[in-house]
Amino acid sequence: MCAFLQFLKTHWSSVLIYFSACAAVWKYFDTRSREISWKRTELLFQLGQQLDTDPKLQEAIKLLEGRDPRVTVEEFFAAPEKELIKDGLDLRQSMDCLLNFFERVAHAVYTTKTISIKETSCFGWYLAKIKDTEQLNQYCKENGFEDVLKLAQEAVDKTLES
Repeated sequence: MCAFLQFLKTHWSSVLIYFSACAAVWKYFDTRSREISWKRTELLFQLGQQLDTDPKLQEAIKLLEGRDPRVTVEEFFAAPEKELIKDGLDLRQSMDCLLNFFERVAHAVYTTKTISIKETSCFGWYLAKIKDTEQLNQYCKENGFEDVLKLAQEAVDKTLES
């Protein structure tokens, strides 16, 4: 104990500087972590707002939810594209916008790692519906939305784990 006290007595300024530096580094990373967490929350709210207010996304969601009186999602994706009338082509464009939206979410999860799979649970119902609708699932595979299917599968699995 005496050697420790002697060390502190002779090197007290160095020890103080060391602990001050450690505290400053810890404070920096703690603050940065909180800022990043807040930015992720802001991003999720912005995405949710976009999903709730964009007319094209709303039209696609209406079809996905089975509230479109013209057609069911299964009938819609079973019909060949050349047989779709103008409304059908507009609806196909709206569905592509919805899938592009989830493609961006998948990019944020897998590429930039801005948000986690767990944080996508706010979109869980939509992702589960995309995953569980056979014709939509096939459409995603044929049209380059594989990351949406991957996101949907992992989001559903994460929800089941919780």
